[in-house]
Amino acid sequence: MSNNLIMRDYGRKLLDSVPKNGILMVEGDMPSLTSRYLRYSENYRPDVDVVDQELIGFPWFKPMHRHIFQHYQFPYDRELYFKDVLARKGEKTAFTYDFRTVFDVHTKAGLPLYIYPFMKQGDEGWQKFYDLVPTRMIYEVRHKNNPYSLDEFLDKAFEHKYNFNKNMDYCDKELYPVRSWEYVIAESCSHTAFFSA
Repeated sequence: MSNNLIMRDYGRKLLDSVPKNGILMVEGDMPSLTSRYLRYSENYRPDVDVVDQELIGFPWFKPMHRHIFQHYQFPYDRELYFKDVLARKGEKTAFTYDFRTVFDVHTKAGLPLYIYPFMKQGDEGWQKFYDLVPTRMIYEVRHKNNPYSLDEFLDKAFEHKYNFNKNMDYCDKELYPVRSWEYVIAESCSHTAFFSA
């Protein structure tokens, strides 16, 4: 068994950033695969729903995942035309949701929704109505009609400090091949505010 725990620690830090009963919408292979594996295979943070932003647009996603989500609510069904999905699949239509609809459904239901590391490109309609507020390693989705006061924002920003690279020798990127996921994580240890002391 390997002593290389960098991916596990990264995924745990990510899931630990989500408040109780939260929904984490991830984008990208590294955060998606790591957090979904820990959540659904190792049952780490069973109160959190992890939703891959890139997968929710496929027709098979809802039937395959609706039974595993405790909090995530699927918006009404509809067809939208997303250039990136269409280009990859070579189809004329794609079954998916726009993010404003997803955000509206969860905001109205009072369900906390969080994003990591950023929003998927190609659907910016939500930006007129919602902000992404940095908190811990993730971003909270917050309606513009319900902004934080400065004191609330500062409390949220400083409520938890991640020292991802503290006492972690494997954050030395020289230990890994340049094209490895470990290298990407190790490089993040020193280049992002999320992981620094």
